[in-house]
Amino acid sequence: MTVRAYGETRWGASALLLARGIGVEVLLLTTSTTHLDSSVSASQRAWTLALWNPWFIAGGLAFGFAALRSGRHTDAQAPRQLPPGCAP
Repeated sequence: MTVRAYGETRWGASALLLARGIGVEVLLLTTSTTHLDSSVSASQRAWTLALWNPWFIAGGLAFGFAALRSGRHTDAQAPRQLPPGCAP
């Protein structure tokens, strides 16, 4: 896998986790309760909002910060050269 594809994969993981976490939050907070009454109970909505979604959002942010830091690290780091006479 090339470095560019690897970087895009990290950003993709971040975007996917953030979209899932924020999307479900918005869906559960903005959808009328009458529409969800038959499929999702109020306690299930509360558990999802309080327990699961924050972890998806935190994971998305963590992947994003790691991808950002990794990209800066590889761009800024010059290749190391050994002094003359040293074997690799």
